[in-house]
Amino acid sequence: MEIINDPRIYYLIGALRDGCLTKDWTIKFSQKYKEWLSSTILPLFNEVFETSYSLGNIYPENKEKTTWSLSICNKKIWLQLKELIAEAPKTTEEQRLYIKGFWDADGGCPRDPTISKKIYIKFTQKDKRSLEQIKEILSQKFSIKAGTVRVSEITERGTIWRMTITNKRGILRFCDKIDSGHPIKQKRLFKIKHLLSSR
Repeated sequence: MEIINDPRIYYLIGALRDGCLTKDWTIKFSQKYKEWLSSTILPLFNEVFETSYSLGNIYPENKEKTTWSLSICNKKIWLQLKELIAEAPKTTEEQRLYIKGFWDADGGCPRDPTISKKIYIKFTQKDKRSLEQIKEILSQKFSIKAGTVRVSEITERGTIWRMTITNKRGILRFCDKIDSGHPIKQKRLFKIKHLLSSR
């Protein structure tokens, strides 16, 4: 099968950390912020795969509309994504986009950095190995030092792991080198960069 030679596909692969590939050839991205799915994921998906899926593919997963999903059923694209997910991103740009998509899906930072006592960049995930891989890439390719991968919480569905960047240099480099494609998180990173740069 011919794999699309577009590094932006790795943003989508990272973003699938908050989604899944189902058994019926469906690619599913989930997020509490509908805007991320509609303004970032869907347009990028259509550009990378030269498709024309619409906002009709986005729907609420519950009555309260606290979680939204973008679902696309396409066997050919499903198989391409499945193959690439099994491989680690190789080039620096692929790695950057993978981490960016991963963080946009499963990362965090203070909601309002201007009043937060601590400034941080956080990754959370059930798969400990994926966080260890990101920690290694951040260190080797972007000179960003992250903390130890630790247990964040233990739930009925398993252990949730956490990795955090708390040093000023690392946070600023993350803002500059990785950035975000998430409408809300991007604004938060902008505030964080402004605050830390003035200290």
